[in-house]
Amino acid sequence: SNLAQPHIARLPEGVLKSLMTQRLQTLTGLQTARAQPVARTSATAVAGPKAVEVSRGQKRLTERLVTLFMQDPSLYGNITDENRAKIAKFPTEDLFAQIVRYMDQNPKAGIGEILGAWAGEPEQQLLVNVLKRPLELDAKAIAAEFADGVKRLIELADRQQRRRLLKEVQQTPTKETYLRYVSQKQDSSDDG
Repeated sequence: SNLAQPHIARLPEGVLKSLMTQRLQTLTGLQTARAQPVARTSATAVAGPKAVEVSRGQKRLTERLVTLFMQDPSLYGNITDENRAKIAKFPTEDLFAQIVRYMDQNPKAGIGEILGAWAGEPEQQLLVNVLKRPLELDAKAIAAEFADGVKRLIELADRQQRRRLLKEVQQTPTKETYLRYVSQKQDSSDDG
């Protein structure tokens, strides 16, 4: 186990690394660090908010961003570090956030690696279906729509977070909840 683990650790996150780690555990009976796709095991995903109610508009926007991204994964490079950090705080169930987290760990991943990271997961079929949909847009239009969509998605998430905090303030009016609400509201007005 000690001899193989450093070699396995050098592999990029993904299915192969996960399978090799599992096989090593089976052969040695020792528990090693579990390797699964980063999208579901990153610290931000684990520490991120639990499932929240997502509006229909936000869900459609997320699906559109996934579609655009899968047509051109290089669009990941167009997302600013600040926006990637905001997206990393999205709920773990958000597929676009999962993809962004995966790309944070594997910035040079191509379509095959992205699909492989979701092998055996329901999301993989969704990603395959997205690839089959032809887009009637040129590369410039796709990039512009992607940038606008990322901006709108973050704005929607901020608005939703403010609503949750306001509801929390109304239900448990403490100084701490009120300060969190005011801070969130100020942060979003500073961005706008």
